[in-house]
Amino acid sequence: MPRQSLDNSSDSDSPPTSPAQPHSERHPTLYYEDGSVVLSGLTNDGFRQYFRVHKSILARHSQVLADLFSLPPLLAHGSTTEFAESYDGVVHVQMPDSVEELTSFLTMFYDPL
Repeated sequence: MPRQSLDNSSDSDSPPTSPAQPHSERHPTLYYEDGSVVLSGLTNDGFRQYFRVHKSILARHSQVLADLFSLPPLLAHGSTTEFAESYDGVVHVQMPDSVEELTSFLTMFYDPL
């Protein structure tokens, strides 16, 4: 009798994934536990990668991001404290940039050499 898989996908060789965020992951070096905002970009496969960084560092070097961060975040419907878009407890901003572009941009501030 064949074993039943707990994974509902049709491909038994693929690892189980969370239905909410399949194949999403934190960036290996640009994810700081004390970061105040999460930016995400798309990988070549169309999945999200997350960068937890510091608003103050980005705002200091980018007027566009300073203006973005000066706006109050959207709150979840019916809530006065829960963000509409958050990741790991902080505001999440989905960027139109690729993971490679975000990595290059953020590395200028966090590891310029």
